[in-house]
Amino acid sequence: LRIHDGRVLTAVAIYLPNDPFLNSILQGEEPYTLAPGRESEPFSWKASFADLGLDGVPQFKLWGVFPHMHELGHRYSITLDSGAGDARCLAQVNQWDFHWQHLYFEQNPTVLTPKASVNVTCDYDTRSRTDPILPGWGTQNEMCFLGLFVTVPNSVP
Repeated sequence: LRIHDGRVLTAVAIYLPNDPFLNSILQGEEPYTLAPGRESEPFSWKASFADLGLDGVPQFKLWGVFPHMHELGHRYSITLDSGAGDARCLAQVNQWDFHWQHLYFEQNPTVLTPKASVNVTCDYDTRSRTDPILPGWGTQNEMCFLGLFVTVPNSVP
């Protein structure tokens, strides 16, 4: 993995996707829905990096985030808690645009452990709808997706 300043990093890059709103359609019960006719309809979720599959990695680096909603998305925020009780804003989008589907990188990575967690809030403007909004891959549905780009050392003890 080559970093922007030419350094070479000996690590394995991993993309960690998560979306509990979308995943609710796979649980065999009624999926989550968003209420129609509301100026602000938030959906929030929290996950530790251990929950996201890095429970066996003692330390890793967070390099970037990929926030994603569809056309009803209004605001999106990610808060990072390092596991030591210090939370900081990782991303805040106050006027979501569906066409901003990019992976956003930090200048310097954040070193974390599996105890660290992310808190995500997706806020939707559902005033244009009269029926509950279901999760899904199509733009008529919604998502509260977060992709995380991390690197782990080549050899994990």
